[in-house]
Amino acid sequence: MGDTGWASEWAEGVAVSVGLPWLACMPSRRAWGAVASVLVGAVVVLGGCTPGGGSTPVGTSSGTTSATSIASQTTTPAGTTGTATGSWTAQPYPSDVPEAARQHTDAGAEAFVRHFWTQVNRAWTEPKVGLIRPLCLPTSKACEGLEETSARLVADRHHYSGLPMTLTSASAFPEREGVTEVDVQGRQERRDVIDAQGNVVLTDVEKRLHFVAYLVRAGDAWVISELKVVQ
Repeated sequence: MGDTGWASEWAEGVAVSVGLPWLACMPSRRAWGAVASVLVGAVVVLGGCTPGGGSTPVGTSSGTTSATSIASQTTTPAGTTGTATGSWTAQPYPSDVPEAARQHTDAGAEAFVRHFWTQVNRAWTEPKVGLIRPLCLPTSKACEGLEETSARLVADRHHYSGLPMTLTSASAFPEREGVTEVDVQGRQERRDVIDAQGNVVLTDVEKRLHFVAYLVRAGDAWVISELKVVQ
């Protein structure tokens, strides 16, 4: 991994495409850079992260292993509209998605977004792979970035010391052309990333989060089309 927390890597792309310098403190800046570009609007999560709990300035690299941040992994929806049809091949939809989060209503969209971030938090703290991707379209760079971070945490035997993100509100807008936008606000918590020996390899700082989740219907359920940061 790179030199930051989950919010960090995610943030890099956003930093590059939206001009948010703090998003540049990420583990693998190349890997996350790609995600970031697509995440043209990533969550403004990771404002700053310090490897090993130190004081490395945002955007610098200390060579430590790291995950990524929420902010670094959202993207701008590039013309993705309507429902998931055509050549899209769905993965088995998770059976643990609450019934309330499946409903084709504004409340259902809001509940789905809350469930999605609960899974992201789980994926980075346990850590565990396979929790995020099934809830997204395969074209979502933000989701792919979040999933990749989970895989890296698992491979490196690292985990977050607590839930990386706290979601405080989710407000859906009326569906338009098959897409439902959900305004999401919360905060990236100040958390450490711990290695197998119990050492702190990096620390994410507390930051306000504000982004938009773009949802479409896949059969009788919701999936994330893309995530976009609100500046």
